[in-house]
Amino acid sequence: MCAQDRDWTLRGKRIHMCPVEVERKLLGASLGPVRQYYVEVGGKRHALKPAFGLVTGEPAAGFTTQDAYRMFQGVGLRVGSL
Repeated sequence: MCAQDRDWTLRGKRIHMCPVEVERKLLGASLGPVRQYYVEVGGKRHALKPAFGLVTGEPAAGFTTQDAYRMFQGVGLRVGSL
């Protein structure tokens, strides 16, 4: 269990997020170029929506960029835009 664990509800589905698990899932991931928004993990910037989809298993149509931004930020991860 992480110190910054957080539970969210996304369109009626419970999402549990832990920054350590996010980092583990994104380690070595190649999600394509960052076009505008990103989450930074381990010194690498990942495109926000593909990263959130990989971490949660949700399809991109099932959440907004703002959902991903808010949830990643809520567990203490660095998010931003180019």
